This record gives sequence, structure tokens and C-alpha cells, in this order.
Amino acid sequence: MRLVNREKEPFWKSAARVRRTSIPGNLDKWLFDKSSLTSRLIKASDGQFSIEVESEKRGLPQRNERMALGLRHGEYVFARQVYLICKGKPWVFARSVIPVKTANGPLRGLTRLGNKSLGSVLFSDPNIQRSALALTRVSNQQKCFDIATKLSQRKASEIWGRRSKFTVRKHPLLVSEFFLPDLLLPNITNNTQGSENTGTKSEKSSFWDIVSGIFGGNKEKSLSH
Repeated sequence: MRLVNREKEPFWKSAARVRRTSIPGNLDKWLFDKSSLTSRLIKASDGQFSIEVESEKRGLPQRNERMALGLRHGEYVFARQVYLICKGKPWVFARSVIPVKTANGPLRGLTRLGNKSLGSVLFSDPNIQRSALALTRVSNQQKCFDIATKLSQRKASEIWGRRSKFTVRKHPLLVSEFFLPDLLLPNITNNTQGSENTGTKSEKSSFWDIVSGIFGGNKEKSLSH
């Protein structure tokens, strides 16, 4: 009997090397879209959008994350995992990874977003640099699949995800987004291209207001080892 390595990390591949014909349904329209995912989800869900935090904690990154961010072995990060809920169902599972040296600097406000969308914050600054997309396909035999689909009632044998590295004033962070089974329902059409300026008033708050801690009026605490 073949043993399955449930601890196996996702294998990320350049999106440019992935054939769209290998991607099920209309999912390629989401995976390859470079606009704000938050804005697109708000539009697709008729505004019935919210965020549920799965975890926010400091720890060691996955090996693939460490390599993508160019971190040294043993270097800590702040990791945040959330579910993007649309029409009462989880459509996307997102994981953001911020090096502690970045989280302790001018971007420390990103460690206290709570139920606010990181994507809407990032897309509020036109000067933020974004890397090329990488894609992955996660099997239901991997542990990370269980976490990503924990709230999903619809069954699936695998899920697809995408990842980008964002750079703000030479400070990097990594954002991974996994598209869940409920997103593939027939009523989710392809004409839901989002606008980076779409969203509620709070989502349009300036990037630097948020990350400097002005948004919410709280001073941020350092993430020390």
C-alpha cells in the first residue's frame, strides 16, 4: 500500500507554464486574474462578503515560503489564515506570510487587520510591486487541504491555488489564495471582473493609514522572537 505524505507542502509552478485546459470549469478566470480578488468577490456575491479569521500567529514559514521570500533558515514570520465568505459560504482560503522584520517595521499594521481584507489594503497603493503568479494544485490527501476546506460542505478531491509576492518599499510579503468548491457553482459567472477601486468605504482607506496603525486608532506591538 502506498503511503501518503500528508505533511507535503504545495508545489508551486509558474502560471505561465500551466495549461488552462488542465484547470476545471471557469476557475482559470479566477486564477489568472490580476485585479483585486476582494473587489471581484464582492461583486460576484452581490456585496454579501465577509472574512473569518482562521489563525493569526508568529512561527516558522513553510520551506517553499522561506525560499520565495529569501529568508534564512530559522527566520520567523507572521502568518495569517482567513476564509473569504461569500453569500454565507467559503469561496476562498487565503494565507499571508510576513517576515517578522517586515512586521516590526512600517508594515506592522498588517498584523492587526482582524476581519479586514489584506487584498483591499494592498491594492489601495499603486506603488506596490507584485510578482508573477504561481499556481498549485492541492490533493485531499494533504494536511493543508484539510485546513483550507474546513468550512466547506461541498466535497472535492483537490483544490487549486495561486500565489504572489508583494513588495512595499523593499519589504516583502507572500499571499496565497486557494479557491474552494463553492466557487465553482454554475451561478458564479465569468463576467465578474473586479475593479481595484470597488468596495466599501473602509476598504478604500489609504494603505499607509492602515499599516501605520491609524486605521482603528491602535498602536502596534512589535513581534519579538
